[in-house]
Amino acid sequence: SDGSGFGSMKGKLKLPVKGEVVASFGARRADGPNWKGLFIKASEGAEVRAIAAGEIIFADWMRGFGNLLVV
Repeated sequence: SDGSGFGSMKGKLKLPVKGEVVASFGARRADGPNWKGLFIKASEGAEVRAIAAGEIIFADWMRGFGNLLVV
């Protein structure tokens, strides 16, 4: 990164896991509200990597969010 901010990296980052993007942030959901994240369908047990330096501090199901990973 050149230090110009996370937003400047849009479209330049690799996905954190090999799989199919099934929903994108901001896309309209069938039940009304917009998606609040990027949803990737991947094989069970697939390796997930952070796309930038960081530490995973939460990885679990959270009511109201579903599967949630906080880096």
